[in-house]
Amino acid sequence: MQNAETLEFEGAQFTNFLLKIVIPSDLKGNIRQKAALFYKRHALLENTLKTKYRKHPAWFHLDVSEAPNATMYDMPSTLTGVDDAIEMVLQKNFMGRTSLQDIIEQRELGNFKRVLQIQIDNSPYARDCVEIINEF
Repeated sequence: MQNAETLEFEGAQFTNFLLKIVIPSDLKGNIRQKAALFYKRHALLENTLKTKYRKHPAWFHLDVSEAPNATMYDMPSTLTGVDDAIEMVLQKNFMGRTSLQDIIEQRELGNFKRVLQIQIDNSPYARDCVEIINEF
């Protein structure tokens, strides 16, 4: 977002971006599919943010009356492997979820969120334009 080019939408130019990192309520199912459903449910628009180094596909809330401010949403796909890793640790060899798996997933989601918040807090730039939210 820093050094990003102007994003144009319906004749308006957006240059100031707030990033909302969406933490899923659980890890059930595929995170990419869960993210796609979240973006669709909230009528977010897919667009590409061009930065100095590369293009970033992203999901936006763009309102021409709020230009030059835009909100970008991201549900971290890096969480995709957590569920599989938990199953490996629990050495599950059957289909279905256990209450222990749900407890561990919630703990790991909390850990991920805490570490992410520490990283944001340690960056003056991120503190100004990144916010962690829970899936709604």
